[in-house]
Amino acid sequence: MKNVLLFFVGVLVSALLIGFMAFKGKTDYQDSAPKYIHINILESVLTGGTGRSRCIITFPDGKSEEFELENYYSMVGVNFGNIKENDKKMTLRMNLLAGQGYQIVSQSSGGQGIYSTKIIMQKK
Repeated sequence: MKNVLLFFVGVLVSALLIGFMAFKGKTDYQDSAPKYIHINILESVLTGGTGRSRCIITFPDGKSEEFELENYYSMVGVNFGNIKENDKKMTLRMNLLAGQGYQIVSQSSGGQGIYSTKIIMQKK
């Protein structure tokens, strides 16, 4: 009788352990998987300041943040003050993300009229 009771206790403990492992949530792989941020910078290079410039950041959870950038051109030509302001905004943002552990893993850029820069950052 004692052996039968020990057998059933063993089966019950095994079933509880299997059930716990099946529903425990995140796995070690999910915790150690890298997290990515996608940054899309659209800068207007249309003369006369007629374009719009923006930065859109998409975070690992799918939420995004958008903020306005200044146009490269004004009515009188290239506006170096606007370029300086854009550089300042982006440098502050990139330093903030780097402080959170993100590193740039990919960057591409190009365009005409609208200049697009795409940056992928990764956190391990």
